[in-house]
Amino acid sequence: MFYYTPAEKVWYAGGKLSYLKGGCRHFGHNKRDRLTRDALYRVDYAPTCSLIVKSWPLRDSGIRMWEELFVYYDDTVFCHELTQAGIRIYFTPRIHLWHKISSSTGGAKSEFSRYFMTRNWLYWGIRRRNLAVLTSALALGGFHFLVRNKVEMRAMRDALQMTRSLPQT
Repeated sequence: MFYYTPAEKVWYAGGKLSYLKGGCRHFGHNKRDRLTRDALYRVDYAPTCSLIVKSWPLRDSGIRMWEELFVYYDDTVFCHELTQAGIRIYFTPRIHLWHKISSSTGGAKSEFSRYFMTRNWLYWGIRRRNLAVLTSALALGGFHFLVRNKVEMRAMRDALQMTRSLPQT
């Protein structure tokens, strides 16, 4: 998948989930396309804007998109649950897509993006009781709060409030 502009620069060419970082790493990011066209690459992450999924594995496993994560980390959590259920994800460079990255969110540094990245990262860590994700979200969110402004702190507070409605186990 390429950036819409510049159209020759790769945005995503496969990806890997990072449980410590609580997110994912895009392969080929900001590089020129150099992949073998006829290959099929097994990956454990794909952005949902390019993901094609058969319905039966989702129906059989009960995996669904988390509606509360309507932007940022929705695809990370979805791919994490697919891989945990043993459902494989593949990437092929045969199909070319051009994506207007963050065109509706204002980019990664916008207040909207920073809020939802922080909130959803922390919410995922709490909901799944993933200590690595939880610790990294708190540390990075706290750091950003200190060097930027109160957006990240508000996002962390809201993530904690969202988890209050979760069933206790």
